[in-house]
Amino acid sequence: MPIPKTMTKVNRTLFNPIIRPFAGRIPPLAVVNHWGRSSETAYRTPIFAFPASRGFVIALVYGRNTDWERNVASSGRCDLVYRNQRHMLVNPHLISQDEARTTIPAPLWVALRAIRVDSFLKLDET
Repeated sequence: MPIPKTMTKVNRTLFNPIIRPFAGRIPPLAVVNHWGRSSETAYRTPIFAFPASRGFVIALVYGRNTDWERNVASSGRCDLVYRNQRHMLVNPHLISQDEARTTIPAPLWVALRAIRVDSFLKLDET
């Protein structure tokens, strides 16, 4: 079980303002830019992303079906800021833990497993 969804509100108000200045600059912190499914409002969400063959792997630390993941799945695309570079990504799809493990450095893999992250999203760069 990943981080409980009840923590999302705490993280949005407490931790995200602290993390946001570093997200997109210092790996593995990144920012996913996505758009609301109905409102088409633009959102910026800090995440953990890892470069992969022809794209990126994102650790779903809150599990599946978070707002940002649903927005990306609905539109089929997002922008990712990683190391101050913008990447246009498409084709979001879940991948196995075995596949994710090949892209994530061992110390970070251990940390993600310690907080029971078990879902990973792969996106292809356009």
